[in-house]
Amino acid sequence: MKKTILLMAAIALMPALAMGQQAGRIVVSEGEKHATEGAEIQRTVKLAKAPTDVVTVKVMSSDEERLYVKTGAVMTFTAEDWDTPQTAVFEAVDDYTCNGDAHLQIIYFSTSKDKNFSECKRTEPVTVADNDLAAVSLTPNPLNLNKNTKNGFVFVRLKAQPTTGVQVVLRSNNPGITIAEPVVEFNTVNWNVVHKVPVALTGEVSALEELVITAETSSEAEAYNGISAQSGIRLVGTEAEIERKIEADRQKAAELAAQQEADGKKGKAEKPKSPEQLKKEQAKQKAAAKKAAEKKRAEAKKAAEKRKKEAAKKKAAAKKKR
Repeated sequence: MKKTILLMAAIALMPALAMGQQAGRIVVSEGEKHATEGAEIQRTVKLAKAPTDVVTVKVMSSDEERLYVKTGAVMTFTAEDWDTPQTAVFEAVDDYTCNGDAHLQIIYFSTSKDKNFSECKRTEPVTVADNDLAAVSLTPNPLNLNKNTKNGFVFVRLKAQPTTGVQVVLRSNNPGITIAEPVVEFNTVNWNVVHKVPVALTGEVSALEELVITAETSSEAEAYNGISAQSGIRLVGTEAEIERKIEADRQKAAELAAQQEADGKKGKAEKPKSPEQLKKEQAKQKAAAKKAAEKKRAEAKKAAEKRKKEAAKKKAAAKKKR
């Protein structure tokens, strides 16, 4: 029974082993497994042993729209040059479309009258990284909305081409600001066409409030679903300028009062010293100075005595030599 099970397992593995053996007959260099759109990667190809007939190796990509063979799509090897590497160059296509990363394969396929290289196939995985960022452009930022004329415009477009339709919903954070076209539709053709959207001041809004317009997207394209952008709103015009001047003056007065209060507390903390305190401090400083002077004189006297002894010692030594 055990022998039967082992035999069946061996038979099941035979196609996989054959495929592995075939793949090993085409020798491919190691290389970068990731390529950003617009970049190139290279591979060198040679045979594992000398063939008995001409071998043709075709180099392909499983997705030519994301990665194509720039040079080296067809290679020919003979018994004389089978171990001389030939180069294939691949380019990741910069498609300017926000379509995510692509996981694909490079395929090497050989044909020959030599049975060892007849229909040999080798594959390797490669990832093409998308360099197109899904984003919404919302300008100007900030939008200057005149409080006297009460009208302005924001400009909306996508920053990268989507793979399907994208809906952009515009909202303000204040009911006093109305957006005339709150929903803007984009598709794969008009994604970079700028939409001019009117914005109006229709209610009471203070120039001192933090005002913003938010753009939010929804789409079946994953990259463009649920992203957002913001533009600030700054009210301008005579009334708005008066409001801001009044607020600036109020803030300046508050800062001045706070500074005066701080200076007052500092003044209280640093009370002037009395004549008696000043007299004691002066006496203390005088005593410290006297003590330092005495110490300096003592050190000078000690150094003089040491020099005198050393001179006498040298004189006695010189006399002894004579």
